[in-house]
Amino acid sequence: MTSSHSKQADPYIVDRNYLTGLFSISGMTVTNWKQAGLPVVNDDSRTDSFDLREVVRWHLDRLKAKSKSELSTLQAEKVRLTRAQADKTEVQVGRMQEETVPVSSVVSAWSEVFGIVRVAVLSIPSRIKSAMPSLSVQAYDDVDILCRQTIEDACESLTADRYRAAS
Repeated sequence: MTSSHSKQADPYIVDRNYLTGLFSISGMTVTNWKQAGLPVVNDDSRTDSFDLREVVRWHLDRLKAKSKSELSTLQAEKVRLTRAQADKTEVQVGRMQEETVPVSSVVSAWSEVFGIVRVAVLSIPSRIKSAMPSLSVQAYDDVDILCRQTIEDACESLTADRYRAAS
């Protein structure tokens, strides 16, 4: 210990110079520590003296508090990161939902397509008549009835199959 320390009867009572050397701090830091609650044995700006045991306890308590604060900050950062990841996932799910189509929209679109196909298929007998003008009226009526009945049966079968597949 320094000569200023050896003048003290209690080896744990140290002066400002000893404290600045031990902790590698400036005199201003000692003043700031005093304002922050550093325990002082003799509070005289010229001859401050400190109980080294109390100073070390005080300093350790401050370090623990700082550590807890930093841990709290770390935990808060983890919570923030978790929230950010959840937000990102929510955005991705939202985008995926926009890429999917509701069943009602698909049914509606396919119903429209089937309607168009049905009209086109049901027009086959008329197209046959115009393609074969030599057919008698009776022959045309027979072809018309046979085509329409076959087409209607096929459409009915498709409709029935669709409902069976959906259930």
